[in-house]
Amino acid sequence: MRSKLFGTGCVFFIIAAVAYSQQVEIPYSTFFLTTTPINADVLLDGEPLEEQTPLLLRQLAPGSHELEIRKQGYKTEQLGVELAAGEIRSLEIELASLSFSTLLPEEERVIIRGQQQETGDTVYQLPEGIYSFSREGGSLHIEPVFPQDSWIGGLNLAIPLSVAFITVLTFHDIFYPKRAALQFTEDFSLSPATLSAYGLTISLISFDIALYVRRNKARKAFSYAATPREQALHSAKEYYERAENLLALGQLDEALRFYTRVLEGYKDSPLYPYALFKTARIHFLTGEDSLATIEFNLIADHYPLPDLYDKAQRGLADILLRRESYQESIEQLQHMIFADPLYSKEEIELLKAEILEDWFSADPDVIDRVINAYTALVDSYPESDNLDLYRYKTAYYLHLADRNSEAESILSPIDPSVLGEDLMRRLQDLRRSIEDALEDAMEDSR
Repeated sequence: MRSKLFGTGCVFFIIAAVAYSQQVEIPYSTFFLTTTPINADVLLDGEPLEEQTPLLLRQLAPGSHELEIRKQGYKTEQLGVELAAGEIRSLEIELASLSFSTLLPEEERVIIRGQQQETGDTVYQLPEGIYSFSREGGSLHIEPVFPQDSWIGGLNLAIPLSVAFITVLTFHDIFYPKRAALQFTEDFSLSPATLSAYGLTISLISFDIALYVRRNKARKAFSYAATPREQALHSAKEYYERAENLLALGQLDEALRFYTRVLEGYKDSPLYPYALFKTARIHFLTGEDSLATIEFNLIADHYPLPDLYDKAQRGLADILLRRESYQESIEQLQHMIFADPLYSKEEIELLKAEILEDWFSADPDVIDRVINAYTALVDSYPESDNLDLYRYKTAYYLHLADRNSEAESILSPIDPSVLGEDLMRRLQDLRRSIEDALEDAMEDSR
């Protein structure tokens, strides 16, 4: 009997545990990945992602994940990350280049592997390795030194000596045959030492041929780039800083011109998303909302840096509010992640309530939503410095909705002595209006 009861209890326990696990949803993790340079390909747990860096993964299962980051011309990076449930994590990776850049502005002529290049403000991007530099006739010659060169040079000395040595041994065996020799014909035999010398020489020649083949492959694979200095990736910083200085001086058109230079010529620069955001802000300030919308959306969808993503969502919400698209503006704010410390959840919830207030001015039917928004602020942030303001706003709209008893109740905890002059005056006026409304209601009931 006890075993049956125990078994039944276990079954109920398992069913309850399964039901509970289905009801409780484990929150996803949020992960920002940024690389320098940007536009790198990413494999997550062995699966390639469509998006390139910088990228945002909003619905990532908590736990361990493996990342592989690839970009042509850079070393592949492999790393693991451990994410907790509901965690917001950002990771920045600086990719190691497989080449180096050099500028030779004082040279009259530069010849790289026999090819003459432009001089002056030209940046040469050469693969990592060993190079020999020499001057000849006023020209700087740059030649790559392949790893096989030293071995080939040594073998080119060793093989002729080895051939000469086995030739001497062979003649010695012909004129002085030995009993322990390997007999090939009645009149010709080779000693074990001579045979060993032949084997060694053949091995050296085979090794030399293999090295020549590898060197020829390396020579064919060798490539480099010669880029005008103004198009080099590091030049994006110069244009961006000039734009920032002009923006600080209020010269929006000139600043926009230099931000555009970054956008047009340096798509792999880590400053590209920032230039795009500043461009969107300028377009927003100058009333070019269509362009600003496109640019803010590009940041949110393709360049979601941790310190730009929320700003872009806020920018899109501001544009929608300016168009009096109140519901769409509120929905846009729902996409914010709060990875940027510039924003807090309380601040954005207050902004949503203020948007509803603007909406109420155009459509009084949304008054209940305004009341609910400010009531939520009162309940969610009891320690806020703005708690008294939230209470006042809630009571104000309750009063407009003719819910005066609730309005009076929400105002009761407020201490007028700690309020600012303006809020105290408005509070006093509201309380008098609520009292008058309650008295009128009592008289009507009589």
